[in-house]
Amino acid sequence: MTGIRVKTTLTPRDVMRVSAVLVFRNRMSVMLLAVGPLWFVLGLWSGHETVMRLGATLLWIVPIVPALALLAGSYSAYRPGGRATYESAEWVFGAEGVEIAQPGRDARAEWGDFTRWRSAGACLLLHTTKRRYVIIPWRDVPDDERGGLEELLGEKIGGRRR
Repeated sequence: MTGIRVKTTLTPRDVMRVSAVLVFRNRMSVMLLAVGPLWFVLGLWSGHETVMRLGATLLWIVPIVPALALLAGSYSAYRPGGRATYESAEWVFGAEGVEIAQPGRDARAEWGDFTRWRSAGACLLLHTTKRRYVIIPWRDVPDDERGGLEELLGEKIGGRRR
């Protein structure tokens, strides 16, 4: 199959970074980060002591969200049985689909197997479902092939999603 070839060097650090970025892109995470300080400032501004105390009580959520992002990232990066994730692989993106070759195994995916694609944490995410995706570090995509790959992904899967 001819097409765009990418040899990947995925590391646990890449996976942790992607997980953390996705947590902070989540609207619920942003809302949780803002709720305590917002209520506290609102209480200060209005002079309403109850609202200010509620905000002060909710301030503990602010360090919890980054801690959860770190925990989720650590689990994703170092989960049991995840060692195969970090084996080197060669991806070939072509008109008919994607071929993946790893030591001891080869696979093929049709373009219809992917629901969307996006970038997060300096990596390309190819989604097979809303919550399941494969990660390819952008650093592994040759500079002269990146535009072509993005164009191919846009044509075969659809426009990039946030």
